[in-house]
Amino acid sequence: MMLFGHILFGTMALIGAFLLEVGFHKDFQELNLIQRLGIIFTIVGMFATVAMGIYLAGNVLSAAFVAVIGILLVGFLVVPSKAKN
Repeated sequence: MMLFGHILFGTMALIGAFLLEVGFHKDFQELNLIQRLGIIFTIVGMFATVAMGIYLAGNVLSAAFVAVIGILLVGFLVVPSKAKN
């Protein structure tokens, strides 16, 4: 039962981190430094936790995949978007 709860809540947190990234993508550069760092640390922390858990479970390839996805999402968030006005 504890394993199921861990998977469920971890998945919810990972989805939340992903939604933070998607929701703030256009306005990310307008946030102050503290707000930007908070979002970046949340996303990196969630993806790193999931990747570490998968790695410790013995699946190195899946852990690397999750880590790369997390890195790409943070890169996508940090690089300014070219919004058309």
